[in-house]
Amino acid sequence: MNRRRVLFIAMQSPALAQLAAGLLRGLGGDRFTAESASTVPAAPDPWVARVLGELGIDPEARQAVPLDRYLGRPFDEAITFCAGSDET
Repeated sequence: MNRRRVLFIAMQSPALAQLAAGLLRGLGGDRFTAESASTVPAAPDPWVARVLGELGIDPEARQAVPLDRYLGRPFDEAITFCAGSDET
């Protein structure tokens, strides 16, 4: 079975992409490969690890890396989080 590759992209808050990727890794099992990226890279957010841990998901700490690291790499889905997206 081929894993679906999903990239979560945060425009301002890397924690959202880190949380989404962690949830998909934890709940999606072997069906998905999830990565997180941000236009504002940051270290793993302790809040994300705490939330994932409370849900019984391995809080594998991964930094939200710069978005350009993934340029040219194939993904099945790219999901973005950005402030004000509900206004446009």
